[in-house]
Amino acid sequence: MSRTTEIPLGFTIAEKLFAILILIIGVMLVYNTVTSPRLTFQALFATGGLVLIILGSVMILAKPQ
Repeated sequence: MSRTTEIPLGFTIAEKLFAILILIIGVMLVYNTVTSPRLTFQALFATGGLVLIILGSVMILAKPQ
């Protein structure tokens, strides 16, 4: 007797939109880091952008429980 609870549609849509927003911010951060000629902490910002890209991708692909 397993109980399944349905997740509201609004929550699922909000989760996917938030994931897309994180993904876009990560892409913009990496792009601006790579194209800036004189940035002090270039590796730090590029790594942070890649982490946001990975997080956004995982959130998009994850199935809500």
